[in-house]
Order: sequence, then C-alpha cells, then structure tokens
Amino acid sequence: MKMKMNAKMKPKEPKGFAVNEFLTVKLVGEDTIIYVNGESFMLCKRLLINVPIDKIRETDELDSIDEAAEKLGWDEDGQIKMDGINYNLSPETEFWGHCSNLQAWYEHNYDTRLLHSNLAFSLLKKLAEVGDPQAKKVFKEEIAKRLESGYPPVVEYLVREGYTRYLNSEELLFLVLVPEEAEILLEIESHLFEQHKENIELVGELDLHLAPCFTVKNKHVTGIYLFDCGLDFLPDSIGDLSYLESLDLTYNKLNLSKELIAKLRDIKTFYW
Repeated sequence: MKMKMNAKMKPKEPKGFAVNEFLTVKLVGEDTIIYVNGESFMLCKRLLINVPIDKIRETDELDSIDEAAEKLGWDEDGQIKMDGINYNLSPETEFWGHCSNLQAWYEHNYDTRLLHSNLAFSLLKKLAEVGDPQAKKVFKEEIAKRLESGYPPVVEYLVREGYTRYLNSEELLFLVLVPEEAEILLEIESHLFEQHKENIELVGELDLHLAPCFTVKNKHVTGIYLFDCGLDFLPDSIGDLSYLESLDLTYNKLNLSKELIAKLRDIKTFYW
C-alpha cells in the first residue's frame, strides 16, 4: 500500500546558520549542533543568560564569560538559577542565541573570553586544524593571553587539557610566573638540558620526567618537584622563591650550600 506524503507530513529541514565558511550552526530537532568544515563537532549546552538589574554592577569588573559564569552561579547542566527561578528557553530561541554568540566570537577575532573556555578552546583548536587561517593565527595567542590573565579556573583548564604544550618553556614560564621566578625555573631547566643533552638529542626532546615540575598560585611558585632526575646542581636563587612551600629533591646528586639550606629552612615540605 502506497501513501502520499502531504506538506504537513514532510520532515522539517534543520535550520542552519553559517558563521563563516568553516563554522556552521544547525538546529536539528531540539538540539543545537556546531559543525566544523561540514562535520558535526559539538552539541551545544544551555545558554548562559539573564543578568538581573541588581546584579549588573557585580559584573562590571568581569573579564570573561568564565568569570561571569562563576560570579552568577552558572551550572553546566542547566541555565542560571537565581532567586529560585529557572529560565527555560525554547530550542529555537536557544539556537539563535548560540548563533549570535558564535557570530560575535568570530567577528571579535575568536576572542576566547567571549565563550566559555570549555567550548572556546576546543572549537578554536578544531578550526585551526581544518585550515581556518584566522584560527591558526590566534590559537597560540589566545592560550598565552588567557594564561597571562591568571584566572585560576581557566589556567587550570588549559594545563589539564594540554593546551600549554603548544607554547615553549620560556613562553609558558613568563606567562604563568613573575619574571624573577621564571628566570629561576629556566636556569634549572637549562642545567637539566645540558646534563642530559646526549639523551635528549637521541629522542629529540626533553624527557617529561626530567623537566622541572612545579605548582603555581597567583603567579608565584609554590612547589618544585625534581624527584630522581640526576640533578647535580641547584641555583642558590631558588632560596629567593618566597612563596615556595614544597620542594622535593630526593634521589639526586646534590650538594646544597649551607646558605641555601638556611634559606629553605622555613619550607613546609622539604625532601632531600
């Protein structure tokens, strides 16, 4: 038995919005999906919306969507909930909201402050990979800019997701640390490089376990971990890291000067 399909029975064509030749947004059913170079890339989550009048002043000093999300209590699993109100939007309204956000992001040179970092960096990376010239130009610049901002959640995200590997050691250190402390870490790394130069030339790069591992808070080194990397030299300037709380030098060949040991005496955790 054959059945004719009338106009009302025809499946709806998904709404589409082209941000540029590489980036498209489509409303498929009730889902907003981002396409990169014609391929499905990501299902959009809910919009970050609504800044009540009495909250506007609180957002004046915010520098990014990430900071706004934290300040306004954004939940990744839903929209903002303020004063017990849940703001529900229709799928089509959300679709056009996402289109508007991505269009603004593109027109502002892919400024990652305009989108949440979870979306901004993964999308920018993908655009660069498929050949978007503007994305390729600003990708490293955006990583550097957001690291330099020092906003902890974004810095932690970039480190955790491996975006820091796109910057060399010097670029990275001077972005995340005050210059004086960056110089000290570079001095340690330089000595590690020289000490293991032959092995490095064989494999083409500094072995990760030989690189100086460190923790940072507010652009200051709080911990240095140089466990079992054959280190036979440590600059006395390490004692000038006034925010250093933890230092692990076990299984090395170090002879620390009395002066340096005296400087390190107040460190909370010191293994040697």
